[in-house]
Amino acid sequence: LGPDGRLYAVAGYVDVDLRPIPGNPEATIRKARILRRAALGPMRPSGADFRVAAAAYSMEMEAKREIAEEEENLEQETLTTFGRYIDIYA
Repeated sequence: LGPDGRLYAVAGYVDVDLRPIPGNPEATIRKARILRRAALGPMRPSGADFRVAAAAYSMEMEAKREIAEEEENLEQETLTTFGRYIDIYA
């Protein structure tokens, strides 16, 4: 009961979906950042809040690794297909 006589929620939990978005690492990064901000939003985050934030951070880092791997594979494909140098004649 608050000072104004109304009931307020002061404890509880919320189920959180910490699964990456399949096939979309960019969306996974956005989701992870939102989850991390929400988990660390309270003035005094709980242990569970810190665990969610850590899991979201791990999810974000994994998605970034996926993107880097995709970029590296694309670069290798380009080098294999076109060679290291491309001569351009005008």
